[in-house]
Amino acid sequence: MPGRTDGYGKARNADIAAHIIGFVRQAALGDPLVPYATRVDNAIRKIEESRAWTAKQKEWLRRIGRALKEKPVADPTLLDQGSFADKGGFERIAREFDGELASVLQEFNEAIWGPSAA
Repeated sequence: MPGRTDGYGKARNADIAAHIIGFVRQAALGDPLVPYATRVDNAIRKIEESRAWTAKQKEWLRRIGRALKEKPVADPTLLDQGSFADKGGFERIAREFDGELASVLQEFNEAIWGPSAA
């Protein structure tokens, strides 16, 4: 909606800006411009293949990946919103990853935005 000033509109504009910045960054680094959704799918696949995850952990990885298609940065606040909050948020999900969820989120960011993400 034009002129929308509520929280959702501001958040959506921030998401759009982050996607644009990501594309500009990739172009500046000389990496091919790969659609963001493809980068997320590639990141999910890369992370799933990086080690032996439990079935529950794989389920969470895929959920996080789906959420990242809407929000461009994986950080703990992502997991304290929406359906993640309904499931206990970051703290609860972190237990599924033996306290290593913050590093898993960092892996997502690197896999999505790193130079080898193309």
